[in-house]
Amino acid sequence: MKIDVIIPTLNSSKTIEKSLESVIRAKSHYESIEIKVLVADGGSVDNTKSIIKNYKNKLDIAIVSESDTSPEEGISKAFIKSTGDYTIVIGSDDYISEDYFQDMESFDATKKQILLPKRFVILKKDLNNNLIVKKIKSPRRKFLHRYTVPLPGFGWIGRTAYLKEFIKSRNDKLFTKNYEIASDSELFVDLINAGWEYKVMQNKNASYYFLEGGRSKDWIPLSYEQCEIACKNVKGFNLDIKLIYALRRNWLRIKSRLIYK
Repeated sequence: MKIDVIIPTLNSSKTIEKSLESVIRAKSHYESIEIKVLVADGGSVDNTKSIIKNYKNKLDIAIVSESDTSPEEGISKAFIKSTGDYTIVIGSDDYISEDYFQDMESFDATKKQILLPKRFVILKKDLNNNLIVKKIKSPRRKFLHRYTVPLPGFGWIGRTAYLKEFIKSRNDKLFTKNYEIASDSELFVDLINAGWEYKVMQNKNASYYFLEGGRSKDWIPLSYEQCEIACKNVKGFNLDIKLIYALRRNWLRIKSRLIYK
């Protein structure tokens, strides 16, 4: 089984090693899994690229895209070059648990499914600059998915061949440029509307770790984009969800005015 790991980077010298080491540890538990890391770099001017080159004796790793205008553009370019049976995207600030690939042995490769980790662990820095757990979230179940837009971000695993078939209708792009912040939510909803299902890993310890902040810290515009995505993609949604999102959008407008007044 071959898994391509796509990592978008931009001046990621302080965090990329932790990401890569987590991939190495996860691979070491499963002899049947081959890993190839495809790096999409946004034009790093620190020593990110040097660090990546130093890992060539530990990993099958290559920089396949450079000077990308956004992480999403880089991921889309890297995905075109993916040849593995499965693809996973990991942020350069993020890392995975060492038993992350345990469920791959029972993952049904004949279905259009997205495999999500059991837990998304949100980290923050304490006063001593150490990483500590701020919050743990679980992927939303199907009932709740009707009323909320799941935000898996990165960390999900999908069958490469099926994903490449899916992106043919998207100008061969995994991520579009329709949204500045919630492009991952758009992708997830588009996959569901195209007949895909999402499955949560059975391994209760399978965790995807990421640091709070980034573009997603702007939760008001993020939530607004998510609401817009849900209302535009109404396949499978009833009238009640349209009303819920309409109310939520108005609430966000009011709250935004109060905060930035």
